[in-house]
Amino acid sequence: MILNNFISHYWQHIIVAMLAISVFCFWLFLYPFIPVVREMSILFLWNTDYLMERLAIPGGLAQYLGEGVAQFFVNPFNGAIIYAVLFVVAQLLSMKLLKQFFPTIKKQWQDELLKGKNDSLGGSMVYPYWHPGGRYCAFSTNKTSQMFHTANVKRIEVYDNESDVFIYDTQTHTVLKDTLTMKLLWAENTPAFSPDGKWLYYTTALRQLYPPGYDKECYSLCRVSFDEHTGRLGTQVDTLINGQSSMVNGQSSRSVTWPRPSYDGRYLMYTQVDYGYFSIWHPEADLWLLDLSTGETRALDEVNSDCAESLHSWSSNSRWFLFNSRRDDGLYSRIYLSMMGKDGRATKPFMLPQRNPKEFYRQLLYSYNTPDFTSRPVNSNARQIGRNIESDLRTPTKVEVYE
Repeated sequence: MILNNFISHYWQHIIVAMLAISVFCFWLFLYPFIPVVREMSILFLWNTDYLMERLAIPGGLAQYLGEGVAQFFVNPFNGAIIYAVLFVVAQLLSMKLLKQFFPTIKKQWQDELLKGKNDSLGGSMVYPYWHPGGRYCAFSTNKTSQMFHTANVKRIEVYDNESDVFIYDTQTHTVLKDTLTMKLLWAENTPAFSPDGKWLYYTTALRQLYPPGYDKECYSLCRVSFDEHTGRLGTQVDTLINGQSSMVNGQSSRSVTWPRPSYDGRYLMYTQVDYGYFSIWHPEADLWLLDLSTGETRALDEVNSDCAESLHSWSSNSRWFLFNSRRDDGLYSRIYLSMMGKDGRATKPFMLPQRNPKEFYRQLLYSYNTPDFTSRPVNSNARQIGRNIESDLRTPTKVEVYE
């Protein structure tokens, strides 16, 4: 694991080092005397007349520089070192020129900065979830507000004055809006694609009068088919869990938020709260598990606590999941991990390990937010990204609406 992380983080430096070592060994062990013979066969003079004589002929400057460098080939070791340095310099300069003159050649992991807010969109692009094919990304566009309780066990209440769900096409830089997921009196939110890319899960709730009606907003879990060849949604919406109903498996139904299907397509994990969707500020928030093959859903009592559990993600093999919890002190969000067994039962969760966890978390004044698994380290410069977001480097988006 440590070796994989090191390679993924320093792979460019490793390639340069391997090139240098290969060139050095080639000249030192295979052809050690060629540089020495070249130095002995050249009569090079360190004076102005010799330089002017070389400059008078086509390509004379390059010849002069080559002969000058060859004067240092006094032994095989020097020759191998100089050739290795020259090859590395040539490689670095070539890469720099390619990046400068061919900026359209993008790396797979290059950031794309979007102008994600305009009058046609109606709000910002938030809560992204990638389609497994990599071309599309589902977003919701939210006009978010917050208020503070003065006499309540809850401190902050977050709600949306309006929200819709849409698909972004990365190839055409087009926001694909469908009236099916942007109904006037309803608030669609928190989208997520199925692992096969054929379904789009999202939550939706009847909009209330805000802020007085904030505690009457209950989200239902829905899904609609998606065609990756056309980028279009289907025509029929299925309601998997009705947030307006009274009972689910003998328990009171509540508001559904943050649907996250497992990558093997077997389960869908979500959070339930009394109302709304911003679950991290709800002490009653619990994780629930929906069996997609049977339609049965249950509370994950083996991992839930008396404090908020939320913002969960699956590992790529669907055996592990992590989530945020405030069970430690009721104030700060920490990351907990658990393993899902073949019987659909989760193991006892444990806090994200540290070298000295008690001391580390006691002194930590930060909360964890939206954790996720990754196959390699994410290298980014937060300050540079912030400056780019506020600059004119962002790619403009266009909007298409389907009836």
